[in-house]
Amino acid sequence: MFGLFSFNQNTKQLLHISAPLMLSFLSMVGMLFVDRLFIANYSMHALNAMASAGMVAWSFTFGLQTLTLIASVFVSQLNGAQKYTELGQPVWQMVWFSCMTLFICWPIAWLGGLWFFNDGAIAAQQTLVFRCILVISPLFCLVGALQSFFNGQEKTRIVTYLSVLGNLVNAAIDPLLIFGIDGLIPALGIVGANIATALGLLVQIAIYGYLFLSKTHRQRYGTDQWRIDGVLLRKCLRVGSPEAISVAIEIFVWGLFYHLMTKLSMAHIIVTSVAQTITILFAFFGMGLEHGASVMAGNKIGANRVHEVKSVLLAGLQLSMMFTIVMSLFFVICPSLLVDCFFNHTEALEIHTVGTISFETIEYTKTLLKDSLLWIAAYLAFDNVRWLINGLLRAAGDTWFLLYAGLLSIISFMIVPAYILLVVLRWPLQTFFMVWVFFAIMAAMISLIRFQSGRWLKMQLSTSS
Repeated sequence: MFGLFSFNQNTKQLLHISAPLMLSFLSMVGMLFVDRLFIANYSMHALNAMASAGMVAWSFTFGLQTLTLIASVFVSQLNGAQKYTELGQPVWQMVWFSCMTLFICWPIAWLGGLWFFNDGAIAAQQTLVFRCILVISPLFCLVGALQSFFNGQEKTRIVTYLSVLGNLVNAAIDPLLIFGIDGLIPALGIVGANIATALGLLVQIAIYGYLFLSKTHRQRYGTDQWRIDGVLLRKCLRVGSPEAISVAIEIFVWGLFYHLMTKLSMAHIIVTSVAQTITILFAFFGMGLEHGASVMAGNKIGANRVHEVKSVLLAGLQLSMMFTIVMSLFFVICPSLLVDCFFNHTEALEIHTVGTISFETIEYTKTLLKDSLLWIAAYLAFDNVRWLINGLLRAAGDTWFLLYAGLLSIISFMIVPAYILLVVLRWPLQTFFMVWVFFAIMAAMISLIRFQSGRWLKMQLSTSS
């Protein structure tokens, strides 16, 4: 047991790289969590709309942002190969691509809401959530592109500081715009939450841009090479697209599943909405570990030290076990701290909520959520292993596998079992969390089998193609 907390050099290095990224992702998901927490105490139906329509919208947003983050893999391999003057080039390609996403996201924002959400009691709020998120999606992409320059060089503290700053801006403005101020600012609800998020992102973009274009970086890393390079842009898109599509489809399917829950019962809606929000908050560890492992492995691959990549896996597994223990203890000791904060102002819910939510429903869902926290911990434990291994595969450019495996896993091990058990057979609501864990175990096993096969070492991104 004590040996688990004894770090070797690889574990220390991975923690050094990943910890700032984890804090960065904690700040990012913290924005979503804070938005939803305020919205939950404004309107429970608005929270439900954010959980269902929001996930569909985030599938486009995170899919595109994942694509822009592929620049960090190129930067890490170029950095490992000591091709320092080329580091700015892949970043610029993804900056330009981020600007191009305006022509993808904004038409989808307008038309997609009408296609996806045209019936049900909260259809209007779902459409509004969908449009608000897609409108600011290009900002998330631009942040991802600029982050890649620092992530790929293992300069992750800068990313952490700016992410925290952006989150503080969001948290400070959120309550002012969501609830409003009598006589000064109208209560904007969902729109206000997204305006606050956009302002937090714009602050980060401004500072990232200033640092990226500093004189030192222009001279040493070629960050003034701003022109579009068709060959490099296509290479970035070719390598990054499979993982981006995989992420987008997985989140999209989750969104459709949450939308399906809105048609079963109010208890299903509230439990899935709050459980999803809690899960998103604690996903920061796996997201940071994936990108930290990817950067560390990418530098090793670029420096022709491929045999050391397995040590990154072992280090990541050690960190994952530690996080699971701490998270599980927190869930056992403080279940009310997480759950009750979503139901602090039930009197406010009645003002803004369309339709009634009975006291019995609220109390039942609170109890069920507290009892299900360890299921959420188990899901995250196995999903963190999947994130870790996928980060290593991503560093080697094995992104097509991530696409195929992601599709197979989400359909075969989550959607089909959940539909049969919950919708067709009407099993108890607790089954929802059991399916989560089953999906995470099977998906992690598929990724582990791929890694052990050794078939993933097939390209060096720092070389020309």
